[in-house]
Amino acid sequence: MEINLKNIEELIFFNKEVQQLLPEFRHFFDSWHLGKRFPELAGLGNKMVFDLLSSLKKEHLEKLESYFNDKILVSKLENNIVGNYSSELEFANELCEYTEYKEFCAYRSKDKLFLSFWR
Repeated sequence: MEINLKNIEELIFFNKEVQQLLPEFRHFFDSWHLGKRFPELAGLGNKMVFDLLSSLKKEHLEKLESYFNDKILVSKLENNIVGNYSSELEFANELCEYTEYKEFCAYRSKDKLFLSFWR
């Protein structure tokens, strides 16, 4: 099962049992409920969805896997405008994380490569 921006509200935010499995994210759930209840706080609710999606770690996924009895994959979104990467002059697989960025610049020091990405 994949948890992404399209289904996270249905799977987690509307499900009280799942929320009880993740008490450390109670402030996300409470803020999201405020965003749903008051239209002027809708932006806060949307931010909580993004924040929870990016905050889920391995131990949280293990709890969700035992609850849903299924392997869980999280499709995280990068919503930063600028991303930075540095390496020891070796290109690493981590560069694949920046495929959503359209522009970049590169510079290097004697033994390090620095990349900046932006949208």
